Amino acid sequence: MKTNEIFKTVVKVLIASLFMILSLIPGTVLYSFFIEYQKKQELAKQTPKVEVAAYQETKQSSY
Repeated sequence: MKTNEIFKTVVKVLIASLFMILSLIPGTVLYSFFIEYQKKQELAKQTPKVEVAAYQETKQSSY
């Protein structure tokens, strides 16, 4: 019985860690998108032409 209980707890821990990883993925994706957006804003401040291109890109990606 002891080995069966240990196996159950191991499975529970694995499932919990899997959910943790899955919940972290969207956050990292959003964070990377945020960094890209910041870079586009920095470039937009330098040249107005890039601002228009970045705006069109964000407009297309939002749909």
